[in-house]
Parts: sequence; C-alpha cells; structure tokens
Amino acid sequence: FSKVTARPFDKVVANIEDRLRRCVPGGYTQTTMGGGSMSTLSVQNNQRVERVSPNKAEITVQQHHSSTVNQSQGGFYLLAADVLRLDNKSVRIDFYTAKHYAGIADAIEKWAQGSQNCHGIGGNP
Repeated sequence: FSKVTARPFDKVVANIEDRLRRCVPGGYTQTTMGGGSMSTLSVQNNQRVERVSPNKAEITVQQHHSSTVNQSQGGFYLLAADVLRLDNKSVRIDFYTAKHYAGIADAIEKWAQGSQNCHGIGGNP
C-alpha cells in the first residue's frame, strides 16, 4: 500500500531514520530450560534507511534469529518501504509488509508526518 505525505523529502527521511534508531530496540536474548538442557535464542533487530538517489530512499526492518538457518542477510524482513520525492513539498511511501507488522508501517507513516513519538514500537509511547 502507499501513503502520500505533504512534507519535504529530506525532512521525512531524516525523521524516519532518527525514529527507527531511537525506537527500535537492538534485540534480546532468551534462555529456556527443559529436560535437563538449556537453549539460548538471540534476536537482533536490524533497520536501515538508505538514500539510493536524490529522489528515493529505501527502508528495511529485519529481525535475525540466531537459531534459524537460511535467513536473508540481516534476517527476516518485517517491512520494506520506498520513500519517493513527488515534488519539493511531498513524498509517497510505498510499503511492503504483512498485516502482522502493520504497526511498524503505521509508525513510519506518522514519522513521515513529523511525529517524534515511538507509537508503541519497542514498547515506547
């Protein structure tokens, strides 16, 4: 799905990049015991904002699970999005995600509009 926001491209990209860095937690480690054995799962969150041209930026949010084989480099994709400059005052964001991760897309849309809140991402208000 796509959303159009009436804000300049550079401001949109800068705020999304800042909010992803501040709101998305680095990850966690979970240790479980059962049947006399112990196992540890490490999860790392990876987010990236890359300006691929003066008029386009790519956003990815991934999650790497230590005990899972055959993952993409960086882990499983939770969301990918393209931010496209429409003119000097507006952008279009094309989102690629599943319903389960719609909250991340919603937060990115609000960050594109200038919000400084985390909107529930990382357990932050």
